Order: sequence, then C-alpha cells, then structure tokens
Amino acid sequence: MPTNPDFRALTDEQINLMIHSLNEDHREMELARKGLTVDSEHYDSTFEDEVWNKNDGEWEILREGHDADKIAQQVQALTRKEDQSNLDTKFDGLDEYNEYREGGGKTTRETEVEQYINKRLAEAYEKARDLEHSKQPNKVVDDKDRPEAAGVLSDSMADLDKKAIEEAIALFEDDDDFDAI
Repeated sequence: MPTNPDFRALTDEQINLMIHSLNEDHREMELARKGLTVDSEHYDSTFEDEVWNKNDGEWEILREGHDADKIAQQVQALTRKEDQSNLDTKFDGLDEYNEYREGGGKTTRETEVEQYINKRLAEAYEKARDLEHSKQPNKVVDDKDRPEAAGVLSDSMADLDKKAIEEAIALFEDDDDFDAI
C-alpha cells in the first residue's frame, strides 16, 4: 500500500520497474488471448481490427484477391504427410459421427441424461414396489435416498426417445439467468 513504510522506501526506479512488470504481464495475457506467445516474431494487428473485434458474420474468411485453391495448395505443400493422414482420419471420423447422429445416435450428454432419468425411474419403481408390499396398516416404508441395488437398471427398460432427452436437457440448460460463453 502507498502508506506502507516499505513501499514508501522504494526508489522511483523500483516503482517504475514494478509498473513495467505489470504492463508486461498484461501484454503477455493479451498475446495469449490472441493465440500468440511472447517470442512470436510477427503479429498482424490488422487481424484484430478485421476479425477479432467484429461480431460473427461481419467478417470474411478470405480477403479480396485471395484464391482459396492456391491457399489450400500452399497448406498441402507445407503439411507433413503424417499430419495430413491424421487430418484425413479426423474427417473420416466426423463423417462417421454425422452418420451416427443422423441414424438416431445420441450424444454423450443425451446418454448421460437418459441414464440419469432411467436411474430415477428405477428408484421410483423400487419405492412403488416397497409401498405395494407394505399394505399392512402399521408398516412404514423408508423412502429416503439410498444407493440403488445392483441390477436395478436393466436392458429391458425401454430407451427414452430423442425428443424426451432434448426436453430434459433443455430443462437443465434454462434453469439459470446466465448465457453460455
């Protein structure tokens, strides 16, 4: 603090060094935010004005006069064969994933929600069976949450349809006032 005797004892050069250090830290954070490192030799400041500070859809991928085919050929020439084969494999995987989704396949999130719903349904069915077995007038059923018994979730339980899963996910996503980043 400025009132601290240790701080007041600092020389102007020491204070200037502290300020310079803070400014450098800020500059490094800005470079990192833009995907650059401190040792980067080139920084295109026009990128910030033309792309970074504009909203989606307000900027063009190719500048006027650029030829997409020539750029693709240059990238192909600079890309190692190993990297190119890895890239090709990723696109093959993307095609397979799209086919999987179009065929009714579920995302990990949809599967998790379905499993959660099935677990809760199994717990409800178990409680209902306990209630059914306790038709005696004075018998009490313990309905507090407890770990489910092994085998409660079985393959015989019908899968939920995709619409039901999406509706359940929407309930979780719309439960707060925050926007997704």
